[in-house]
Amino acid sequence: MVDGRRKGNSFEVEVAYLVADWIVPVSGGWKGQGAPPPFRRRPADKDSLPSDWVGGRDIMHHPRVWFPFSVECKNDEDWSIDTLFMRPRRSNVLWWEQCCHQACDIGLVPLLILGKSRAESMTVLSERAYAAMGLDVDRYVRFSLGGETLRLLPLEDLMLVAPKTLRRLTSMFSPNAQTGGETGGSLRARLGV
Repeated sequence: MVDGRRKGNSFEVEVAYLVADWIVPVSGGWKGQGAPPPFRRRPADKDSLPSDWVGGRDIMHHPRVWFPFSVECKNDEDWSIDTLFMRPRRSNVLWWEQCCHQACDIGLVPLLILGKSRAESMTVLSERAYAAMGLDVDRYVRFSLGGETLRLLPLEDLMLVAPKTLRRLTSMFSPNAQTGGETGGSLRARLGV
């Protein structure tokens, strides 16, 4: 179990860097910066991050960063496209339910990120969130899991959505969630990068 936990932690760190590079891009990426990134894996000891960080789940972000998602990461060798569509496993349904419950608790949009060795990371999000971002309705797989219509798309493709476009999600899912929050340039200046 220790190796599985370490693998999961490592995946969460990688996702945090990818999301930071997407939402608050810096020259050369966040890994090469001297400053800590505005997105981080939630530590086991929750007291080691300031209490005002947003997200509270696998990936947290600086309170000055605007980001509409509550991210749940699952790095599991046993998930596959087949187990999501043809023969959903109980764990797949539980992962999505966990993601939704956590997101609802903090007024954010659920985003499940799935990973496994030597495979492209995939995202699962609701059909409603998918449509709100204006993604091509015929481009990505649509499926049902636990009675809800969802979309599956590569993380890399989701990260092509302009951060400003993500603001559409706030009004649809939680009118009071994350008002304010800085974008790119001003936040980079405050963080010293």
